[in-house]
Formats: sequence, structure tokens, C-alpha cells
Amino acid sequence: MKEDKVISKNVNIKEETGTTLVELLAAIAILSLIVTALLAFFIQGAQTNSRTHTMTEATFIAQQEMEDLVYYSQKLSIEDLPDHLAGNEAYDRSGFSVQTRITKANDNLESRLYKVVVEVSKDGQRQALMENRLFFE
Repeated sequence: MKEDKVISKNVNIKEETGTTLVELLAAIAILSLIVTALLAFFIQGAQTNSRTHTMTEATFIAQQEMEDLVYYSQKLSIEDLPDHLAGNEAYDRSGFSVQTRITKANDNLESRLYKVVVEVSKDGQRQALMENRLFFE
């Protein structure tokens, strides 16, 4: 009978369940691959968010500039526009470079219709571009 107890103890040791070191290392390796892939998505999302924020801010600046030009087109002649709106020079606004170009919309010299283009750039790259046709007094 003593022999049966010894045999049953050996069988119990062999039947014990648990994870081995190799299984743990394999699980950690698989998890690290998954986390690395997900981390790439988060990094890409952050970069896209930054570009979108820059473009939205530039579009807002271009829209403000265009609204100023629409207002002044009803109040002033083309010759009386402030320098920064008349397109004589680019200027900085909130870290963006703003350039306005105003040209005749057609070849008729008597026409008061002008083509107005507002370009907003940052670090040499265009971020926003708006175009409109306006009559000036």
C-alpha cells in the first residue's frame, strides 16, 4: 500500500497545471506586438490632429481677412484700402503669413469688379486659400 501512495504523489506532480516561463514569454511577446501596433495608431492620430488644427486656424484667419475686405469694399475705394489688405505686403498674424492679392476681374478698365485672393501659409507651406470677386466703391 505504501507504493500506491508514492505513485499517486508522482502522478499529482505531473498533473499539476500552471504556466511555464516559455508560455509567459510568448504571451508577453504577443502583447508587446499588439501594443506597438496600437501605439502607431495613436501617434498617427496625434499628428493628424495637429495638422487639422493648423489648417483650421489658417482657414479662420483667411476668413477673417476676407470678411474685412468685404466690409471695406462697401466703404472704401480700392486706393483707400489699408496696406495689409491691399496686398502690398505679407504680414504675420498668429504665427501665420497672410498675403492678399487684388487684381481686376476682367479687362474692362471702367469695371469696379476685383478678384481678391487671400493666402495663409506657415513655414512656407500654404495652409488656406480663399478667393472672391468684390465690387469696390
